[in-house]
Amino acid sequence: MAEDRKLFREMSEPHPTRQLLNEDLEKFFAGVEKLRKTCKLTNVLIVVESSYLSEDSEAAGFALQTIGDRFFAQTLAAHAYGTLRGEFTEQLGRMLSPKN
Repeated sequence: MAEDRKLFREMSEPHPTRQLLNEDLEKFFAGVEKLRKTCKLTNVLIVVESSYLSEDSEAAGFALQTIGDRFFAQTLAAHAYGTLRGEFTEQLGRMLSPKN
């Protein structure tokens, strides 16, 4: 668990520039595309959050990439949202319920 926190802190360091962030995103998406072919996965939807240093502050950056048939992107996103929302609701219910 401590390693995960350490890795998260390291990954949370902003990219020095927006250009370098975009270059790393392109490498990441290319790597996922190769793995998609190797693993024979039909459609992949990737949502990424990262940050970069702008002239006077740190800026958040989001990226979305669809690999495969773009027609299914909304279906993939809806499935992901529904799954995450259900997990969140379940976790919140456990946190708010009185302990037995």
